[in-house]
Amino acid sequence: SDSPRAASSNFRLLRRSPVLSMLSFQQLSLSYAPAAALAAPRTVPRSVTKMETAADLESLAKQLNPTVGFYDPLGFAKSGMGEAGTLASEEAVIGFLRQAEIKHGRVAMAGFVGYCVHANGITFPWNIQTGIAQTSITANLPTISFADISAAGAPGDMWDALPTAAKVQIILVVGFLEMHGENSLALEADGQKHYVRGGKPGYYPSFQGRYPHPVPLDLWDPFGFTKK
Repeated sequence: SDSPRAASSNFRLLRRSPVLSMLSFQQLSLSYAPAAALAAPRTVPRSVTKMETAADLESLAKQLNPTVGFYDPLGFAKSGMGEAGTLASEEAVIGFLRQAEIKHGRVAMAGFVGYCVHANGITFPWNIQTGIAQTSITANLPTISFADISAAGAPGDMWDALPTAAKVQIILVVGFLEMHGENSLALEADGQKHYVRGGKPGYYPSFQGRYPHPVPLDLWDPFGFTKK
């Protein structure tokens, strides 16, 4: 039959790739299981956000990697000195550290992609600034294109070449995004809590229905790929 030949081919592939080995052994065993066993319904429990203490992290670290175990040489996980339920508690500090790790990772990835884009001279084809005759403040603004900014040199030089008004706008937008992500009202509207009060670290609330001005896209998953 074809089953022995298929199994032999699968095992040859698994010997070449340890990752496929881990992912495929369970699937391979299920392929020989009775149909009735596969048809049984299974309920997948939803993950529940839990406030953790340093002791919880130590236990989790030993389960995930018994060789390394818990590694926190600077003692950040135990830096909370307040009582449980307060913003200075161990649980709140760990929630803050988890949020910071996720946020900094996302910013670093976005910054890396942006650096690569700018370093390769990829720009928008229009102007970043030009004169606007409607007001005396903007009537005499010099015309500066994105290509002009790109010609300044490396990405760090491009930041220096930006007009002051552009830098101020960037800082204000980042500040607004930070404010919205920390806003408990916006989080509660999505059924979430702040990360130091038992909320999910890394969660960013939706813009929809929060402001008088419509915002067509959310910062997190703007095209809804994770909802499909």
